[in-house]
Amino acid sequence: GKDPCRISSNPYMIGFGVIQIFASQIPEFHETWLLSVVAAIMSFVYSIIGCFLAIYQVAVNGTFKGTITGGSSGNVSSTEKLWGIFQALGNIA
Repeated sequence: GKDPCRISSNPYMIGFGVIQIFASQIPEFHETWLLSVVAAIMSFVYSIIGCFLAIYQVAVNGTFKGTITGGSSGNVSSTEKLWGIFQALGNIA
C-alpha cells in the first residue's frame, strides 16, 4: 500500500560474507563433492514441491487460473513478457 517497505538487507549480506569466510578456510574445497550432491537433491526436492503445490491449487480451484504471460503490469506487453520467458529458459539451458 502506501507504507514503504523498510527491510534492511545488511544482515543477509553480513551473514553471507561470514559464511564465505568460513567456507574459504576449508582445505581442498574442490574435493567436497558431497556438497554438490546435496545441492542437486535440494533443487529437485524444491521443484517437486512446487509442482505438487501447483497441482494442488488446480485441484482446489477446479480450473487453471492464469495465463502464460502472467498478470498485467502496465507498460509491458504480452509479447515482451513471452520474450522474457523464453530468455529465462534460454539462460537456464
